[in-house]
Amino acid sequence: MSRKTVKSIISSIICVGIAAINFVTPAAAANKTETISGNSYEMEANSKYEFGLPDVSLSSINAGSLTISGDIGEKTAGSVAQYVVKDGLLSFTYTPNGTYKDTDEKQWHFVDDGSKDVADTVLSDQIKMGAVVVQTSFDRNKWVTVSSATNIFADNALSSPFYTTNDIQLTNGCYYRVIVAYKVARKVDPTTIVFVDFDNWENMKRAEVYELYAEYDIKSENLTDANAKTYNLGKTEAVAEGDGFSKVINMGKDDPHLGWDLGQFEIKGFTDNYGDSVFLKTVGDEILFQFKLKPDADIDAINGKSNLSINDVSNGFDRLLNVAPQRFGRGTFILRKTDYTGKTQDPIIYTDFLKSLAYPGACTKVKLLEEGDYEVALDYEIKDSNLFGGTYDYRIAFNFKIRNSNTDVYPIDKETGDNLNGNIIIAPKGFVLDWAKSRYLNTNIQLCTWKPSSKESYSSHQVFNQSAKENDIYDKSGVYKITVTNPTTDQYGNNPTTKWIYVGDDPVLIAAMKGKYGNPE
Repeated sequence: MSRKTVKSIISSIICVGIAAINFVTPAAAANKTETISGNSYEMEANSKYEFGLPDVSLSSINAGSLTISGDIGEKTAGSVAQYVVKDGLLSFTYTPNGTYKDTDEKQWHFVDDGSKDVADTVLSDQIKMGAVVVQTSFDRNKWVTVSSATNIFADNALSSPFYTTNDIQLTNGCYYRVIVAYKVARKVDPTTIVFVDFDNWENMKRAEVYELYAEYDIKSENLTDANAKTYNLGKTEAVAEGDGFSKVINMGKDDPHLGWDLGQFEIKGFTDNYGDSVFLKTVGDEILFQFKLKPDADIDAINGKSNLSINDVSNGFDRLLNVAPQRFGRGTFILRKTDYTGKTQDPIIYTDFLKSLAYPGACTKVKLLEEGDYEVALDYEIKDSNLFGGTYDYRIAFNFKIRNSNTDVYPIDKETGDNLNGNIIIAPKGFVLDWAKSRYLNTNIQLCTWKPSSKESYSSHQVFNQSAKENDIYDKSGVYKITVTNPTTDQYGNNPTTKWIYVGDDPVLIAAMKGKYGNPE
């Protein structure tokens, strides 16, 4: 217990610091559903659902409707409908309307289609009772099939969304094309030969084609500024075949990759960095991770040689990032994050990554990054189609960290919910602390109570001195000292932040906090 005069209280509870920064707490994502308009086409029964041919007829009949759902914002008109996605991903659902199902045999109805061709896509299974094909494009010229399903008009086959976007698509802005293909038939007047009737059937194929464009609302100046800081990450290494892209080997003199460069990963939008391991962001910054394909990196003719191409890997796996065997396609990008609690999340996997790039020289945005530890790998294989050629495996892999550079937490008034700005604060009813997504800070909070012990002196008592917790309520009367340090930046000379908050209604302590008694020095 100590006894101090009012003036000495000032020197004990006031210190000069950095003003707090305003912040906005993000709202929860709102789900919205939009119906997508499309065109319907009719074609010959022996066709491959090639809806772009001149002899294909337009129709006004659909077998169902396509909808998208998600946190959808602004919609604009264009050659196709364009949507802004505020947060999260979009899901696609096709809902049958009953047309062509459970009808009389003399009316058009679904029949099995034993083929596998839908326009320019060859499916792995027969179409049977209808198929849905999802294609994406960054330029609306080069389309890549990313998903398909067959037998869709069978019972309950379309009871849930059939496709969900990924954030690479929405970060870059992406065109989507959905093709719903099915075969229908009907019984017509029979043919009579020598008093015997023979059944006649008409058959045709139909394709419903839907297109839209969607993108995230990314307007951060540090991402759109051509002069923003950019840092290159990763290098290409040869790896042993069949070992899960894990064992690095030397490139021999005859290695097809020698002297050729596929592309470069880049990170952009950061405030500062410490080499290639730690990248700092400030409040409001968005850090963008992207891959830039080299202008001469033709994946169908590597180094200008028609016999060398990026191979379609049917059964690849990544031992180091815990990716089980699956189709990797023409290059697979893998991103794995460990969060501030030390929990390693399941890897995010983008198969056919190199095939989906629009054109050589394209810069494909991969991910907007928040705080965390990241592991990255791009696994791919080169195939030599010459008589005695073979396959060669490669990996571009690296690790890095994202940290918020600010050394601050943000008090919120318990009673009003207002942000409490400054480093000397009055909060009569108490406060809570918000970390503003800075998860790697060390925040200490100390409470001292001050009570009058005589006419001109107060006595103080320390109640606690401990680590602070986000969203805990601090409403016990007294003076709180909050000290914030950032382990990432402290080692480079960053100073801690100190805030003083008075909770209570004692006019003397309020005046002391506000400095009305002058400078105690």
